Amino acid sequence: MKNTLYSIGALLLWFSPASLGVIPIINQPEPEQVVIEVEEEEVEPPSTPQEEVLDLNKKEDLIKFAEKKVKERFGETEWQPFYELIDKESSWIVGNVNHNGGACGLGQAYPCSKLGDAYGNPEAELNWAMDYVADRYDSPWNALQFHNIHNWY
Repeated sequence: MKNTLYSIGALLLWFSPASLGVIPIINQPEPEQVVIEVEEEEVEPPSTPQEEVLDLNKKEDLIKFAEKKVKERFGETEWQPFYELIDKESSWIVGNVNHNGGACGLGQAYPCSKLGDAYGNPEAELNWAMDYVADRYDSPWNALQFHNIHNWY
C-alpha cells in the first residue's frame, strides 16, 4: 500500500495547480534591453610573407640573392667560403674583367667565352660560378682552400 500512496503522491505533485498553470504566476517586469553599438574596424586580411624584390644589379642585393642560392645548393656552412671566393675573384662585380689574365664574370671564367650568354647577367653569372665550383671542387670550401694555396681556382 505504501507504494501505491507514493505513486499517487508523485502524480499529485506532477499535476499540481502550479505546474498546470491554474495558479497565476506573478508578472515580473521584463529585463531592460541594452543595445551596444560596436564600431566595425576595417580589418586587413592576414598578409602572406612575400619574397623581397631584389635588384641583382646592386651589389648588396646580389649578395643577398647569392647567399640564399648557395645555402640552398651547398648548405649553410658553405656560404662564407663562397662569399670569400667570389670577393677575391671579382669583388662581386657582375661582368668584371681581369685585364691581366683575361678571365671575366663573378667567378672569373677563363676564357670569357665559357660564360657565353651568361656574361653580364647577374643570376646567370652566379649560376655559372656555383656550377664551376660544384663540378671542379665539390664545395665552396674546397675551392677556397685551393685558391688560398694557388691564388687561382
